[in-house]
Amino acid sequence: MFGGSHNRRELRPSFLIEKNGFVIICSNAAVPADRKFFQFSPHQMKQEKAKRLIIREWDQWVQTQPIDSAGASGRDSLKFFLELQDARSALLDFQTRGRDKWQVVYAWLLDARRLR
Repeated sequence: MFGGSHNRRELRPSFLIEKNGFVIICSNAAVPADRKFFQFSPHQMKQEKAKRLIIREWDQWVQTQPIDSAGASGRDSLKFFLELQDARSALLDFQTRGRDKWQVVYAWLLDARRLR
């Protein structure tokens, strides 16, 4: 019912606590003792690092594309973003603070003067 190898007996104490207004969520995940419990995913990187890596990846990617001599456009940057997304690239695993990742990446490329 709850997944994993838990049986009903192992989950029973959480049901008793629920009567007092508390909810315990059981999980098989282990948190190392040296980490704070409430952190972002350890696989998520900070925006600053993601920005550097994405711009570097853009510079490599754009060389492989038939880009107009006037320079890369917003449409080219969308193609780049969608290719990263389709490949499930770790470069897109960054904190967005509620913003759309496409808008964040597009703004980074604009700020870095990679688009016309």
